[in-house]
Amino acid sequence: MAGAIQPDLDLAASLFEALSRATRRGRGIVRDSYGDGEQAAHDITRSAADAAGLEVSIDPIGNLSMTLPGRDRSAPRIVMGSHLDSVPQAATSTVRRESSPAYPCCRR
Repeated sequence: MAGAIQPDLDLAASLFEALSRATRRGRGIVRDSYGDGEQAAHDITRSAADAAGLEVSIDPIGNLSMTLPGRDRSAPRIVMGSHLDSVPQAATSTVRRESSPAYPCCRR
């Protein structure tokens, strides 16, 4: 696909590694809602967003929003969301760096 945006797998891997170092407890991840682990995840994510030049804001209840402004600020937006807290001893996420038919978004 010509002109398609390619994922930055090195950035994703470094974020997952930083999140794991900060919030791993034993064999899993612990980021209780509004707790120290979730705050560490917010801090790591915000730092990466700032470094990437994204606009960052936090609402009164602590939701972190990051915006990559387009050329036309009046154009429709694409909005995605997730969460940074976890269940106790959650499984970890991994980023595949190699080309894989199972992960077509990650092909190089």
